Amino acid sequence: MTPSQRLKAMQSNRGRTRPERRVASSLWGAGFRYMTADGYRARTGRRFPGNPDMIFAGRRCVLFVDGCFWHGCRKCHNFERDLDSWWLAKIARNVARDRRVRRALRRDGWTVLVVREHELATSVRFARLIQRLTSRLRAIRYHVPDARSRHQAQGKR
Repeated sequence: MTPSQRLKAMQSNRGRTRPERRVASSLWGAGFRYMTADGYRARTGRRFPGNPDMIFAGRRCVLFVDGCFWHGCRKCHNFERDLDSWWLAKIARNVARDRRVRRALRRDGWTVLVVREHELATSVRFARLIQRLTSRLRAIRYHVPDARSRHQAQGKR
């Protein structure tokens, strides 16, 4: 990839991607309500760690819809063969950051769900994915924080 192609690819990543919109639309249609990271920030005044694509706050569950290239999917890409050292380091940093963020969220009591772009490739795969996600989300009980954790979240004692 030439520097100008790389620049164009990086600049085109604005807003929600088509895979994110597809998953979000299907889950919303199935009755699952969520916030985006921007919506969370607008509502709480705080940035949500890791910028998940969907936050199901009542269920303490987050969903990341990851592009196979940007998040190092080895099922879809042979990075060592196809990329130069700059891109290999970039993808490795992305993967390490993903691992760090997801571990921290799990440690804080969040359920972390990850969808890879290749899981949306065909309509059959997509239907299976949505079925799996809806089953998983229904199985997660609503989280009702106790008064102590609510006060801690608001910075009170």
